[in-house]
Amino acid sequence: MFRCIYCLKEKDEAEQTLEHVIPQSLGGSCAPDLFKTDQVCRKCNSDLGLFVDASFEKTWFITNWLQRAAMGCFDPENPTGLPLICMGTTNLTPSTMLEDEVCEYYVGPLAETIFLIRSKDERFYWYAGGNPRTLKDKVSSAYYLLTPRSEKNPRLSFLTIKDSFKNKKVRKISCTEIRGLSLLSMGLSEPDESDRKVIEYFWDALEKGEVNASVSINFEFDVRFLAKLARGIGFCLFGERILSGPYANEVNKGIWYRAGDEVSLFGRTFLLSEERNEIAELTGTSCAITFMMSKVYDYVAISISFGKQHGSVIKFADVGSLTDKDIALIQYGLVLILFPYLGQSVLLSLPELIAHKQGRPNAELRKLEQLVEDREGYFAKL
Repeated sequence: MFRCIYCLKEKDEAEQTLEHVIPQSLGGSCAPDLFKTDQVCRKCNSDLGLFVDASFEKTWFITNWLQRAAMGCFDPENPTGLPLICMGTTNLTPSTMLEDEVCEYYVGPLAETIFLIRSKDERFYWYAGGNPRTLKDKVSSAYYLLTPRSEKNPRLSFLTIKDSFKNKKVRKISCTEIRGLSLLSMGLSEPDESDRKVIEYFWDALEKGEVNASVSINFEFDVRFLAKLARGIGFCLFGERILSGPYANEVNKGIWYRAGDEVSLFGRTFLLSEERNEIAELTGTSCAITFMMSKVYDYVAISISFGKQHGSVIKFADVGSLTDKDIALIQYGLVLILFPYLGQSVLLSLPELIAHKQGRPNAELRKLEQLVEDREGYFAKL
Protein backbone atom coordinates (compact mmCIF):
# COMPACT_ATOMS: atom_id res chain seq x y z
CA MET A 1 0.00 0.00 0.00
CA PHE A 2 1.04 3.61 -0.52
CA ARG A 3 -0.48 7.03 0.07
CA CYS A 4 -1.18 9.15 -3.00
CA ILE A 5 0.17 12.66 -2.49
CA TYR A 6 -2.81 14.25 -4.27
CA CYS A 7 -5.94 12.46 -3.07
CA LEU A 8 -4.19 11.42 0.21
CA LYS A 9 -5.85 7.99 0.04
CA GLU A 10 -4.18 4.66 0.71
CA LYS A 11 -3.90 2.78 -2.58
CA ASP A 12 -2.67 -0.64 -3.65
CA GLU A 13 0.84 -0.69 -5.13
CA ALA A 14 -0.65 -1.77 -8.46
CA GLU A 15 -2.10 1.75 -8.70
CA GLN A 16 1.30 3.48 -8.50
CA THR A 17 2.39 5.52 -11.52
CA LEU A 18 5.33 7.75 -12.36
CA GLU A 19 4.41 11.41 -12.00
CA HIS A 20 6.32 14.32 -13.50
CA VAL A 21 5.38 16.96 -10.92
CA ILE A 22 6.30 19.55 -13.54
CA PRO A 23 4.11 18.75 -16.58
CA GLN A 24 5.87 17.34 -19.60
CA SER A 25 4.38 20.14 -21.73
CA LEU A 26 6.48 22.58 -19.67
CA GLY A 27 9.63 20.47 -19.98
CA GLY A 28 9.06 18.15 -17.03
CA SER A 29 10.32 15.14 -18.96
CA CYS A 30 13.83 16.64 -19.05
CA ALA A 31 13.80 17.70 -15.38
CA PRO A 32 16.13 15.83 -12.98
CA ASP A 33 14.71 12.74 -11.27
CA LEU A 34 14.44 14.84 -8.10
CA PHE A 35 11.24 16.28 -9.59
CA LYS A 36 9.57 12.93 -10.32
CA THR A 37 7.77 10.59 -7.94
CA ASP A 38 5.88 7.30 -8.03
CA GLN A 39 3.72 8.21 -4.99
CA VAL A 40 0.75 9.07 -7.18
CA CYS A 41 -2.20 6.85 -8.02
CA ARG A 42 -3.20 6.15 -11.60
CA LYS A 43 -6.54 7.99 -11.30
CA CYS A 44 -5.01 11.21 -9.94
CA ASN A 45 -2.22 11.10 -12.50
CA SER A 46 -4.75 10.83 -15.31
CA ASP A 47 -7.45 13.18 -14.02
CA LEU A 48 -5.14 15.94 -12.83
CA GLY A 49 -3.09 15.72 -16.00
CA LEU A 50 -6.19 16.10 -18.16
CA PHE A 51 -8.11 18.66 -16.16
CA VAL A 52 -5.42 20.62 -14.27
CA ASP A 53 -2.19 20.51 -16.30
CA ALA A 54 -4.08 20.66 -19.61
CA SER A 55 -6.31 23.47 -18.32
CA PHE A 56 -3.19 25.49 -17.52
CA GLU A 57 -1.41 24.71 -20.77
CA LYS A 58 -4.49 25.40 -22.93
CA THR A 59 -4.97 28.89 -21.53
CA TRP A 60 -4.29 31.40 -24.29
CA PHE A 61 -1.36 33.08 -22.50
CA ILE A 62 0.50 29.82 -21.84
CA THR A 63 -0.11 28.07 -25.14
CA ASN A 64 1.11 31.12 -27.08
CA TRP A 65 4.16 31.64 -24.85
CA LEU A 66 5.10 28.02 -25.54
CA GLN A 67 4.69 28.65 -29.26
CA ARG A 68 7.03 31.65 -29.14
CA ALA A 69 9.56 29.63 -27.13
CA ALA A 70 9.40 26.88 -29.75
CA MET A 71 10.09 29.41 -32.52
CA GLY A 72 13.01 30.81 -30.52
CA CYS A 73 14.56 27.34 -30.29
CA PHE A 74 13.87 26.30 -33.89
CA ASP A 75 16.88 24.65 -35.55
CA PRO A 76 16.75 25.12 -39.34
CA GLU A 77 19.42 22.43 -39.76
CA ASN A 78 17.20 19.86 -38.02
CA PRO A 79 13.69 21.22 -38.53
CA THR A 80 10.67 20.06 -36.56
CA GLY A 81 7.06 21.15 -36.73
CA LEU A 82 6.17 24.17 -34.59
CA PRO A 83 3.01 24.77 -32.54
CA LEU A 84 0.35 27.01 -34.07
CA ILE A 85 -0.47 30.42 -32.58
CA CYS A 86 -4.10 30.47 -31.44
CA MET A 87 -5.55 33.91 -32.20
CA GLY A 88 -8.82 33.09 -30.44
CA THR A 89 -12.43 32.41 -31.37
CA THR A 90 -13.60 34.18 -34.51
CA ASN A 91 -16.82 35.91 -35.43
CA LEU A 92 -17.08 33.67 -38.52
CA THR A 93 -20.06 31.37 -38.98
CA PRO A 94 -19.76 29.28 -42.15
CA SER A 95 -22.96 27.61 -43.27
CA THR A 96 -21.81 24.13 -42.18
CA MET A 97 -21.13 25.20 -38.58
CA LEU A 98 -23.54 23.90 -35.93
CA GLU A 99 -24.93 25.89 -32.99
CA ASP A 100 -22.75 24.04 -30.47
CA GLU A 101 -19.55 24.71 -32.46
CA VAL A 102 -17.02 27.54 -32.57
CA CYS A 103 -14.55 28.63 -35.23
CA GLU A 104 -11.00 29.16 -33.94
CA TYR A 105 -8.36 31.09 -35.84
CA TYR A 106 -4.70 29.94 -35.91
CA VAL A 107 -1.53 31.25 -37.52
CA GLY A 108 1.50 29.11 -38.35
CA PRO A 109 5.19 30.14 -38.16
CA LEU A 110 5.22 31.11 -41.85
CA ALA A 111 1.87 32.95 -41.80
CA GLU A 112 -0.17 29.85 -42.59
CA THR A 113 -3.83 30.53 -41.73
CA ILE A 114 -5.93 27.77 -40.20
CA PHE A 115 -9.59 27.85 -39.23
CA LEU A 116 -10.70 25.08 -36.89
CA ILE A 117 -14.40 24.37 -36.51
CA ARG A 118 -14.86 22.40 -33.30
CA SER A 119 -17.43 21.53 -30.67
CA LYS A 120 -17.49 23.65 -27.52
CA ASP A 121 -18.03 22.85 -23.86
CA GLU A 122 -19.01 25.96 -21.88
CA ARG A 123 -17.37 24.50 -18.77
CA PHE A 124 -14.03 24.94 -20.55
CA TYR A 125 -14.81 28.20 -22.30
CA TRP A 126 -11.22 29.49 -21.96
CA TYR A 127 -9.52 26.55 -23.72
CA ALA A 128 -7.40 27.59 -26.69
CA GLY A 129 -6.21 24.93 -29.07
CA GLY A 130 -8.78 22.25 -29.82
CA ASN A 131 -11.42 20.23 -28.05
CA PRO A 132 -11.25 19.80 -24.28
CA ARG A 133 -11.10 16.30 -22.81
CA THR A 134 -14.89 16.09 -22.54
CA LEU A 135 -15.23 16.32 -26.32
CA LYS A 136 -12.31 14.14 -27.37
CA ASP A 137 -14.55 11.86 -29.45
CA LYS A 138 -16.03 14.72 -31.50
CA VAL A 139 -14.56 15.22 -34.98
CA SER A 140 -13.39 18.74 -35.82
CA SER A 141 -12.64 20.26 -39.23
CA ALA A 142 -9.48 22.29 -39.91
CA TYR A 143 -9.12 24.40 -43.07
CA TYR A 144 -5.53 25.25 -44.13
CA LEU A 145 -4.98 28.41 -46.18
CA LEU A 146 -1.30 28.80 -47.03
CA THR A 147 0.58 31.88 -48.21
CA PRO A 148 3.63 32.36 -50.49
CA ARG A 149 5.72 32.78 -47.32
CA SER A 150 5.47 29.00 -46.88
CA GLU A 151 7.83 28.76 -49.87
CA LYS A 152 10.59 30.26 -47.67
CA ASN A 153 10.85 26.94 -45.85
CA PRO A 154 8.46 24.36 -47.34
CA ARG A 155 9.73 21.63 -45.03
CA LEU A 156 8.84 23.67 -41.94
CA SER A 157 5.33 24.26 -43.29
CA PHE A 158 5.05 20.57 -44.10
CA LEU A 159 6.10 19.46 -40.60
CA THR A 160 3.99 22.08 -38.82
CA ILE A 161 0.83 21.17 -40.71
CA LYS A 162 1.52 17.45 -40.41
CA ASP A 163 1.99 17.73 -36.61
CA SER A 164 -0.87 20.14 -35.98
CA PHE A 165 -3.73 18.83 -33.83
CA LYS A 166 -1.74 15.66 -33.27
CA ASN A 167 -3.67 12.76 -31.71
CA LYS A 168 -6.91 14.71 -32.15
CA LYS A 169 -9.90 13.70 -34.26
CA VAL A 170 -9.49 16.43 -36.84
CA ARG A 171 -10.36 16.31 -40.49
CA LYS A 172 -7.74 18.45 -42.25
CA ILE A 173 -8.82 20.13 -45.49
CA SER A 174 -6.48 21.61 -48.09
CA CYS A 175 -7.53 25.08 -49.28
CA THR A 176 -4.47 26.14 -51.32
CA GLU A 177 -1.58 24.72 -53.29
CA ILE A 178 2.00 25.90 -52.71
CA ARG A 179 4.90 25.14 -55.01
CA GLY A 180 7.05 22.38 -53.55
CA LEU A 181 4.40 21.25 -51.05
CA SER A 182 2.24 18.17 -51.43
CA LEU A 183 -0.59 18.88 -49.04
CA LEU A 184 -2.14 15.45 -49.48
CA SER A 185 1.09 13.86 -48.21
CA MET A 186 0.64 15.86 -45.01
CA GLY A 187 -2.58 14.04 -44.29
CA LEU A 188 -4.80 16.80 -45.68
CA SER A 189 -7.94 15.91 -47.60
CA GLU A 190 -9.19 17.30 -50.88
CA PRO A 191 -12.22 19.52 -50.19
CA ASP A 192 -15.65 18.20 -51.12
CA GLU A 193 -18.45 20.38 -52.48
CA SER A 194 -19.54 21.51 -49.01
CA ASP A 195 -15.93 22.34 -48.08
CA ARG A 196 -15.48 24.48 -51.19
CA LYS A 197 -18.30 26.76 -50.07
CA VAL A 198 -16.70 27.08 -46.64
CA ILE A 199 -13.29 27.82 -48.19
CA GLU A 200 -14.81 30.51 -50.41
CA TYR A 201 -16.44 32.02 -47.31
CA PHE A 202 -13.10 32.10 -45.44
CA TRP A 203 -11.17 33.65 -48.36
CA ASP A 204 -13.86 36.28 -48.80
CA ALA A 205 -13.77 37.19 -45.10
CA LEU A 206 -9.97 37.46 -45.17
CA GLU A 207 -9.90 39.61 -48.31
CA LYS A 208 -12.51 41.99 -46.84
CA GLY A 209 -10.72 42.17 -43.50
CA GLU A 210 -13.76 40.86 -41.68
CA VAL A 211 -12.01 38.27 -39.50
CA ASN A 212 -12.06 39.24 -35.83
CA ALA A 213 -10.94 37.04 -32.95
CA SER A 214 -11.61 37.21 -29.22
CA VAL A 215 -10.03 35.44 -26.28
CA SER A 216 -11.93 34.17 -23.24
CA ILE A 217 -10.16 34.32 -19.89
CA ASN A 218 -10.72 32.31 -16.72
CA PHE A 219 -9.16 34.44 -14.00
CA GLU A 220 -8.77 31.35 -11.79
CA PHE A 221 -7.20 29.17 -14.48
CA ASP A 222 -3.99 28.49 -12.52
CA VAL A 223 -5.33 28.02 -8.97
CA ARG A 224 -5.46 24.24 -9.17
CA PHE A 225 -2.23 24.08 -11.15
CA LEU A 226 -0.28 26.10 -8.58
CA ALA A 227 -1.70 24.04 -5.70
CA LYS A 228 -0.80 20.79 -7.49
CA LEU A 229 2.69 22.11 -8.24
CA ALA A 230 3.17 23.15 -4.59
CA ARG A 231 2.19 19.67 -3.42
CA GLY A 232 4.28 17.83 -6.02
CA ILE A 233 7.49 19.82 -5.70
CA GLY A 234 7.10 20.04 -1.92
CA PHE A 235 6.81 16.27 -1.65
CA CYS A 236 9.79 15.66 -3.95
CA LEU A 237 11.97 17.98 -1.85
CA PHE A 238 10.74 17.27 1.67
CA GLY A 239 8.71 14.05 1.63
CA GLU A 240 5.60 13.34 3.69
CA ARG A 241 6.24 16.20 6.11
CA ILE A 242 4.44 18.58 3.75
CA LEU A 243 1.29 16.42 3.50
CA SER A 244 -0.19 17.44 6.84
CA GLY A 245 -0.81 20.63 8.79
CA PRO A 246 -3.07 23.70 8.35
CA TYR A 247 -1.45 24.98 5.16
CA ALA A 248 -1.23 21.49 3.68
CA ASN A 249 -5.01 21.33 4.09
CA GLU A 250 -5.38 24.55 2.08
CA VAL A 251 -3.12 23.17 -0.64
CA ASN A 252 -5.31 20.09 -0.80
CA LYS A 253 -8.41 22.29 -1.15
CA GLY A 254 -6.63 24.10 -3.98
CA ILE A 255 -5.86 20.86 -5.84
CA TRP A 256 -9.56 19.96 -5.79
CA TYR A 257 -10.82 23.52 -6.11
CA ARG A 258 -14.20 24.32 -7.64
CA ALA A 259 -15.40 27.82 -8.51
CA GLY A 260 -16.77 29.48 -5.39
CA ASP A 261 -14.82 27.33 -2.90
CA GLU A 262 -13.01 29.09 -0.07
CA VAL A 263 -9.30 28.36 -0.09
CA SER A 264 -6.45 30.31 1.55
CA LEU A 265 -3.44 29.80 -0.71
CA PHE A 266 -0.63 32.32 -0.37
CA GLY A 267 1.00 33.60 -3.54
CA ARG A 268 0.43 35.45 -6.80
CA THR A 269 -1.25 34.04 -9.87
CA PHE A 270 -0.10 34.48 -13.45
CA LEU A 271 -2.71 37.10 -14.30
CA LEU A 272 -1.73 39.30 -11.34
CA SER A 273 1.89 39.29 -12.40
CA GLU A 274 3.31 42.50 -13.88
CA GLU A 275 4.33 42.67 -17.53
CA ARG A 276 7.91 42.43 -16.32
CA ASN A 277 8.42 41.50 -12.68
CA GLU A 278 11.51 41.51 -10.52
CA ILE A 279 11.68 37.75 -9.96
CA ALA A 280 11.40 37.03 -13.68
CA GLU A 281 14.07 39.65 -14.40
CA LEU A 282 16.36 38.08 -11.80
CA THR A 283 15.92 34.40 -12.65
CA GLY A 284 14.36 34.32 -16.14
CA THR A 285 16.03 33.09 -19.31
CA SER A 286 14.81 33.52 -22.87
CA CYS A 287 12.72 30.57 -24.15
CA ALA A 288 13.01 28.83 -20.75
CA ILE A 289 10.70 28.23 -17.80
CA THR A 290 12.36 28.84 -14.45
CA PHE A 291 11.26 27.32 -11.14
CA MET A 292 12.89 28.83 -8.05
CA MET A 293 12.37 27.22 -4.64
CA SER A 294 13.42 29.46 -1.75
CA LYS A 295 12.88 30.35 1.90
CA VAL A 296 10.92 33.58 2.38
CA TYR A 297 10.65 34.67 6.03
CA ASP A 298 8.87 31.78 7.79
CA TYR A 299 7.75 29.83 4.73
CA VAL A 300 9.10 28.33 1.51
CA ALA A 301 7.74 29.21 -1.91
CA ILE A 302 8.04 28.40 -5.60
CA SER A 303 8.25 31.16 -8.18
CA ILE A 304 7.69 30.35 -11.84
CA SER A 305 8.97 32.60 -14.63
CA PHE A 306 8.13 32.25 -18.31
CA GLY A 307 11.13 33.80 -20.03
CA LYS A 308 11.84 37.17 -18.44
CA GLN A 309 8.25 38.27 -18.14
CA HIS A 310 5.17 36.78 -16.56
CA GLY A 311 5.33 34.49 -13.59
CA SER A 312 3.54 33.11 -10.55
CA VAL A 313 4.41 32.49 -6.91
CA ILE A 314 2.97 29.90 -4.52
CA LYS A 315 3.83 29.08 -0.92
CA PHE A 316 4.19 25.33 -0.39
CA ALA A 317 5.25 24.79 3.22
CA ASP A 318 5.83 26.50 6.57
CA VAL A 319 9.41 26.53 7.83
CA GLY A 320 8.20 25.16 11.17
CA SER A 321 7.19 21.89 9.52
CA LEU A 322 10.66 21.29 8.04
CA THR A 323 13.93 19.91 9.36
CA ASP A 324 17.25 21.76 9.36
CA LYS A 325 18.36 19.56 6.47
CA ASP A 326 15.25 20.55 4.49
CA ILE A 327 15.85 24.23 5.06
CA ALA A 328 19.53 23.92 4.12
CA LEU A 329 18.46 22.53 0.73
CA ILE A 330 16.66 25.72 -0.25
CA GLN A 331 18.21 28.23 2.18
CA TYR A 332 19.82 30.27 -0.60
CA GLY A 333 17.42 29.31 -3.35
CA LEU A 334 17.29 26.24 -5.60
CA VAL A 335 16.70 27.06 -9.28
CA LEU A 336 15.56 24.70 -12.03
CA ILE A 337 15.67 26.10 -15.56
CA LEU A 338 13.83 24.10 -18.23
CA PHE A 339 14.19 24.55 -21.98
CA PRO A 340 11.19 22.46 -23.14
CA TYR A 341 12.02 22.74 -26.85
CA LEU A 342 15.69 21.91 -26.39
CA GLY A 343 14.87 18.95 -24.12
CA GLN A 344 17.43 20.24 -21.61
CA SER A 345 17.46 21.51 -18.03
CA VAL A 346 19.89 23.05 -15.56
CA LEU A 347 19.68 22.82 -11.76
CA LEU A 348 21.74 25.29 -9.74
CA SER A 349 21.61 27.51 -6.66
CA LEU A 350 20.36 31.09 -6.76
CA PRO A 351 23.85 32.48 -5.92
CA GLU A 352 25.23 30.47 -8.86
CA LEU A 353 22.54 31.92 -11.14
CA ILE A 354 23.23 35.48 -9.96
CA ALA A 355 26.95 34.94 -10.52
CA HIS A 356 26.14 33.66 -14.01
CA LYS A 357 24.19 36.81 -14.81
CA GLN A 358 26.92 38.99 -13.36
CA GLY A 359 29.62 37.65 -15.65
CA ARG A 360 30.81 34.40 -14.07
CA PRO A 361 28.97 32.03 -16.38
CA ASN A 362 27.73 28.56 -15.57
CA ALA A 363 29.09 26.52 -18.49
CA GLU A 364 26.03 24.29 -18.84
CA LEU A 365 23.54 27.17 -18.78
CA ARG A 366 25.66 29.34 -21.08
CA LYS A 367 25.77 26.58 -23.68
CA LEU A 368 21.96 26.43 -23.79
CA GLU A 369 21.60 30.22 -23.83
CA GLN A 370 24.01 30.37 -26.78
CA LEU A 371 21.92 27.83 -28.70
CA VAL A 372 18.85 30.03 -28.22
CA GLU A 373 20.75 33.21 -29.17
CA ASP A 374 22.01 31.57 -32.35
CA ARG A 375 18.51 30.47 -33.37
CA GLU A 376 16.22 33.29 -32.25
CA GLY A 377 16.89 35.48 -35.28
CA TYR A 378 16.04 32.86 -37.91
CA PHE A 379 12.47 33.98 -38.64
CA ALA A 380 13.38 37.67 -38.72
CA LYS A 381 15.86 36.93 -41.51
CA LEU A 382 13.42 35.04 -43.75
